[in-house]
Amino acid sequence: MSAHRHARRFGFVAFLALAGCTNGDTTAEPDTTVTPTPDFPAAGSDAQPGASDEPTNKAPAGAKSDAASIDIQQVSAGELEQLVAQHKGKAVLFDFWATWCVPCVEQYPHTVELSKTHADDLVVYTVSMDETDEESLAAVKKFHAKHGLGNVHPLISATGGDEAAYNGFDITGGALPHYKLFGRDGELATTLGGDVEDPIEPEKIDAAVEKVIGE
Repeated sequence: MSAHRHARRFGFVAFLALAGCTNGDTTAEPDTTVTPTPDFPAAGSDAQPGASDEPTNKAPAGAKSDAASIDIQQVSAGELEQLVAQHKGKAVLFDFWATWCVPCVEQYPHTVELSKTHADDLVVYTVSMDETDEESLAAVKKFHAKHGLGNVHPLISATGGDEAAYNGFDITGGALPHYKLFGRDGELATTLGGDVEDPIEPEKIDAAVEKVIGE
């Protein structure tokens, strides 16, 4: 990572820290690299992902996996709607997070539980806003391996966690965690996050999910 990019990331992370996120240690084992799922379109591609283009994590729901066995797709903002379109008839939740964001890490188990509790009606994706250098990618995989995936499909921002990525994903206030919930019709139903004075509580997420899947 260049000194310029490192400085830019530090400055942006410092801004996010004011929004309730803290830059933490992302030290990880060196040989755990991300393997995008085959045939998933590259960022900016016009190709439409198919129904088979899901992460191929084979561990049972709730089980913990070896970091090297976890497949993480890279995703751009323009590809979110393509993913939602794969699941018409189900609600789709995107949880934007980062390994250095303390509230994100605290909320992660709740996201996993949602993926299991509402498995028949809800598809859950987590989108890491960590950088895409080898060390950061390894830290994301190590986190998922440690805490388990449930029925979560893990993604990572194709352009890392710079300001352009936050703007592209329209993350309110640039603050994590941030949630986007799409209804069964594929339309964006609600967003949660971005208000430092009104933190996201699990009960708020539960209520939003239950409302959407009940429609």
